Amino acid sequence: MDDTKVIAVYEDKALRIWDANTGLQTCAPLVEHLGMVHVLQTHPVDKRVCMTAGYDGRIQVWDIERGRCLRTFQKPPPEVNPELGEMQTLDADAGHNAIVDGRFSPDGTSLVVADMVGHFSLFADGSGDLLMRAQADQFFSSDYNPVTRGEQGAVIDAATGRAAHLSSSTDLLCDFLGTAYPEPYQSSFQMGRLFINQIQVTTSATPRPDVAVSLQSAELANAAWQALEQGVPVE
Repeated sequence: MDDTKVIAVYEDKALRIWDANTGLQTCAPLVEHLGMVHVLQTHPVDKRVCMTAGYDGRIQVWDIERGRCLRTFQKPPPEVNPELGEMQTLDADAGHNAIVDGRFSPDGTSLVVADMVGHFSLFADGSGDLLMRAQADQFFSSDYNPVTRGEQGAVIDAATGRAAHLSSSTDLLCDFLGTAYPEPYQSSFQMGRLFINQIQVTTSATPRPDVAVSLQSAELANAAWQALEQGVPVE
């Protein structure tokens, strides 16, 4: 963040830290991950902090000044396979836990990671009750619109004529079948806020979806989209 350090993760899954002025490592390689690491982000506010995330489903928050791990977050483990009645075993370098991207929030109080099946997990301070009430599926109405390539090489949404990455700002928020959610979800999405008073809930004791529900949702969405692409009716 202030150009005094150089940080990198090697194929041996270890985080290494160098002094940018001397070129010397400031500490021994830091090893906490069990799978390959493809996410390395510095904290947007605190220059002493960075985070790594990898195929083992672990998110490590590091103090790069002292060379130590501050906190470990773990994506939920695989659930029991309902058909086989046994625990699903996943390789540390593949599967639902494999984190492929991650970012800190602009204020540094939370972080979000995404896995191979398009399921994202948010880690933050606070209770998280409002976020747990969000819809499980988060698709845009233009996600599967045909795209073309513009004269300058940009990807263009053929239906709107706009750059594809800009279309989502005016899209509707939908489930995995493309059905738009009712209000207040659309207004909340467009404004980037959770409207506490408009989202109807029974009590604060409303059961939270468990890990199995979250994983099932991602798998179901993926399977449904594949079926639709292949012309198979989805009920």
